Amino acid sequence: MTLVENMFKYGDLFNVEKPAAITITVVDDRISVTTENKKRTGIRPEKHGVGIQNLENRLAAYQHYKLDIEDNEEIYKSVLQM
Repeated sequence: MTLVENMFKYGDLFNVEKPAAITITVVDDRISVTTENKKRTGIRPEKHGVGIQNLENRLAAYQHYKLDIEDNEEIYKSVLQM
């Protein structure tokens, strides 16, 4: 949920050329959730950095997960595999 909330809070959801996307795949007993969005330009909400840290703290209860985050000037992409 945190990854989707971040997409709505910080993403440019009205960009037709690079629309925000949520992809969920299940293969055997593994689930993968990917969020990708173009970042909003102009005035953005202030970042506190606690959302992703809280997510990682909650995920620590799981032994088998992988969280990859790509965060550059234009795009934010997260891939959570469990």
